[in-house]
Order: sequence, then structure tokens, then C-alpha cells
Amino acid sequence: MDTIAITFPKVKVNIEIKDLTFDSIEDMIFEISQHLAGKVFEKALTDLDDYLRNKRERGKLKNTGKRGKYFLTRFGDILYFRTRYQDKKTGKSCYLLDEALSIVKNQRLSLSRARIENFLSSLSSYREVVIQARLLLGNFRSPEAIRQSVIKEGSLIIENQKKKLRQIENLDYPDKEAPDTAYLEADATYISLQHRGKQKKEKLEVKVGVGYS
Repeated sequence: MDTIAITFPKVKVNIEIKDLTFDSIEDMIFEISQHLAGKVFEKALTDLDDYLRNKRERGKLKNTGKRGKYFLTRFGDILYFRTRYQDKKTGKSCYLLDEALSIVKNQRLSLSRARIENFLSSLSSYREVVIQARLLLGNFRSPEAIRQSVIKEGSLIIENQKKKLRQIENLDYPDKEAPDTAYLEADATYISLQHRGKQKKEKLEVKVGVGYS
């Protein structure tokens, strides 16, 4: 079974004891661990790219050099370099590392990071999400960047639901007699809407109904 080694370097930091607090030590260790995690991540991706380059099918892909890519993760921004290939028959370019790791074209945000930001955005305003992300992750993006990310993810979810609905509509179900009794369950809840400045918070009632027999 082929493997790659993920190595965590040893770190030693000398700090002055004067004016030291529990919180300052915690913040320092967290910041260092985030920085180290990013470097370890970059090295792991580089090693995997080298492995894929050495194991690739010979005579099919042409190595055209390495290209850098920025990626925002739970540890913050990372920069890694992966090998770009050109198919000798079709002339199309590809990255074996992206294909192996299921990285979508033009993706710059990790799935776990997107989930965290989207979850926080469902509970608070985008400006509040910035504060929460700073506390949880130690790094943050602008409110507008988070908003655009949420819109993009929402559009993908809507398109996926539409696709599933079209698949259901195209199914050929056998005719059945109508049941004697049909059941309907309904409920409602209120969600707080995003607001700007000192505007009063507004709420929206969301109703859900389920029918079955």
C-alpha cells in the first residue's frame, strides 16, 4: 500500500515571563499551531504531487512545470505548487493533484471552511460572522467575501435540488388508486433577517408542510 509521510516539525519558543497571562499563552500557542498546520498541509500536498508525477502513465501527459495555488483552509491561507500537465493527444491541460483530491476548477476555499462560514452566516449577520470566525479560527475574511461565498453555495444547492426534482418528474410511476385517507402535517418558525446598521431586526415566518398517505 502506497503512503506519504506527514511530518510535524518540532518548535521551541522562548518567551518572557513578565506580564504573561493564561490567555496570552493560549493565543500564542493557537497562532503557532495554525501556522504550523498550514506549513504541514503545504508539504503534504507537495509530496502527494511528487508521488502522482512519478506514478503517472508515461507517454500520455507532458509535464509543463509547476503552478502555484492559494487555498483558504481552517488554518488560514496556504500556498502550494502542483504540476501542470498537457495531454499529448487532445492538448488539454490538467492537474493530477486536483483530480486525485477532487478539487473543483477555480476552487479556492476548503469544504470545511465553507461549512463553518455558511453555518455561522445562517445564525448571524455577515459582520458578526467575521468576529466569530476570528475567535474560532484565528483568521477571517471580509463580510462581502463571506456573503459571496454563501450566495455561491446557495446557488449550487438550489441547482442540485432542481436537478433532483427533474429526475423525479421524469420517473414513470404505475397508476395507483387514491388512498381513503391523506395526512398533512404543518409547522412554522421564525428566522431573523440580515440587517444593516441600527435598523430594527426583522423576522420572517417560514412554514413547512408534509403530506402523506
